[in-house]
Amino acid sequence: MDSKNSIFGQQDRAVARWPAWLVLALGLVATLGATVAVWRTEVDRAREAFNREANDGALALQRELQLVLTQVNGLGYYFASDHPDPERFRALVRSLSEQQPAVRGVAWLLPETGECWTATDLRSRDLCGRWQGGQLGLDLDNVIDMVQETGTPELIGYPTSDGHLLLQLAPAGAGAVAGLLDLATIAQTAGDDRLFPDDMMVRVLDKPDEGTAVPVFQHVGTGEPLRRYRYVRALSAGPSRQLTIEAWPKRSYLWSAVPATPWVIAGAGLLISFLGFFYVGSLIRYTANVEAEVQERTRQLDQANRQLAILARLDPLTGLRNRRAFLEDAESVLGRCSSQGEGAMVMMIDIDHFKQYNDHYGHRAGDHCLQRVAAAIASCCRGEDDTVGRYGGEEFAVVIPCNAAIAAQVAERIRDAVAQMEIPHGFGGAGATVSISAGVFVSEHVESANLLSEWLEFADQALYRAKAAGRNRIEYAGFVSPGAETSADVSA
Repeated sequence: MDSKNSIFGQQDRAVARWPAWLVLALGLVATLGATVAVWRTEVDRAREAFNREANDGALALQRELQLVLTQVNGLGYYFASDHPDPERFRALVRSLSEQQPAVRGVAWLLPETGECWTATDLRSRDLCGRWQGGQLGLDLDNVIDMVQETGTPELIGYPTSDGHLLLQLAPAGAGAVAGLLDLATIAQTAGDDRLFPDDMMVRVLDKPDEGTAVPVFQHVGTGEPLRRYRYVRALSAGPSRQLTIEAWPKRSYLWSAVPATPWVIAGAGLLISFLGFFYVGSLIRYTANVEAEVQERTRQLDQANRQLAILARLDPLTGLRNRRAFLEDAESVLGRCSSQGEGAMVMMIDIDHFKQYNDHYGHRAGDHCLQRVAAAIASCCRGEDDTVGRYGGEEFAVVIPCNAAIAAQVAERIRDAVAQMEIPHGFGGAGATVSISAGVFVSEHVESANLLSEWLEFADQALYRAKAAGRNRIEYAGFVSPGAETSADVSA
């Protein structure tokens, strides 16, 4: 039973703590929402910063590419107006190579004579050989003719053993100047700065009109790229050709670009949520303790009030009903007798010569005598509706639902019970022991509870007759006592 109550108590306490759990849940949800919102905002800002950085790199790459293309075209214009000898040509190319490490090779192609001049000290020396041997993989003669007719340079993809380069053809007199360009070198060094950091993946694609896009340059960096954050831009590489640059940030780029604000909000939100949880929980516990204390105090107060109510109805000396309680309960008993058509008796009792007993033996002995007499009377009235009370001083009153025969039996039993105690009393004209006199009024049918005061008056008059007749006896009113002379009918 105790374990069952304990289980129910734990369940009640758990249910009572739901506001604290609600505060915690709301705090966690709000923290999560705020953290996600701020995180997305910061990620969007980081993405915008990445786009700006990638765009700056793409523009710088395009500027470097345009600079190299312009310099190669400048050689073409120079050769168209002047016809330098091979040594002069090589000197110009060496000067260009020192300025632009991205130039892998320069050649002067003359289709009419089949001549091809190249600078032998550059990194790529097979341009003339591959052209003259027909190993370029494209009809270079037609491209040169087109360049001569339009007067505009042409940029062509040029696959080699060490990567995909760009071949720049610029018109130069009867031929063309061919510059072999390495876009990776242009991207990796723009002056003394890197165009793209390691936490960014970048590639430049060369896609002809027909065919598959081929990477011209690729910067991988470290780590896996975030494919969903893609930057794309077209690079202008000449009048008739465009390249495409693509860039993706790495996860490290995103982490470094996003500030600590989301984590600060998450930490603060978690701290506030748990503080709110414990605070509300402490309030609930405090309130529960206060309520429990109030309930205990209320229970104690109710118990005290009940005890006071009981004490207020009892005579403090004898423990019987006091006069007010006796009258209230006696009216209730007569009311039930009236509704059920029953009879009832009213009996007034007085201790004979009690004043002399009290004066001789003292008040303490007198109190003890009253207590013993009250106990004897109560012992003879044990019915559920039997009502006994101390009416005043040494007087007692009894109301019992019964008929005349039972009333006479109860009255005699009470007188005999007091006599059998044999409490010594040999003063004031009394007998050798304490005795009582009583007056009894009985009715075979109770008409109304409002007759109580009248019946008490009848019983009291019968009591006076008993005292006048010598005490230690019972006088009756309203009927003839068995074995006794007919008493005066008080009700008549």
